[in-house]
Amino acid sequence: MLSTFVLLIAGCGHDAMTCTEVHRMEVEAATLAECERVLEVEMAASRVEFPVLEGVCLPEGLLA
Repeated sequence: MLSTFVLLIAGCGHDAMTCTEVHRMEVEAATLAECERVLEVEMAASRVEFPVLEGVCLPEGLLA
């Protein structure tokens, strides 16, 4: 059974504390691990220019 996850990628400063959301997408995946594999691909393909990229997969409904 597939679940919907929200994939978020943020571009951050050198301190990795000051971040700005740069990409958000919904991902249909069977597991969190599968969503995280998609996240790795998306981050590797990202062309945003920040010193640090952070990413996370969250279950749909967790974000307000």
